[in-house]
Amino acid sequence: MEALACHEIFVRAEGDKVRLVWSFMHEDETIICPFPDRKYEALRLATLCKVRVGPEEEISKLAKVFQKKRGLSAKDAVHLACASHIDADFFSDL
Repeated sequence: MEALACHEIFVRAEGDKVRLVWSFMHEDETIICPFPDRKYEALRLATLCKVRVGPEEEISKLAKVFQKKRGLSAKDAVHLACASHIDADFFSDL
């Protein structure tokens, strides 16, 4: 079911019906992926992302707040801080 949902999101992105975002944290996690097929597929799908979020001090500060107040891991906190920083309507760290 998750695969079907992801496929539908990518189809909508290709048709410019949704706008996907790629952050520096996605980039970092993809680069260290030990599975070449997954890594290259993630990088291919990243081309559908029209918005890029780079590291910023505001994101770092917000991530630290999420870690402290909600007990999130550093990576999860950065993903959430990036989404919050751009006022994303939906969030997933797939």
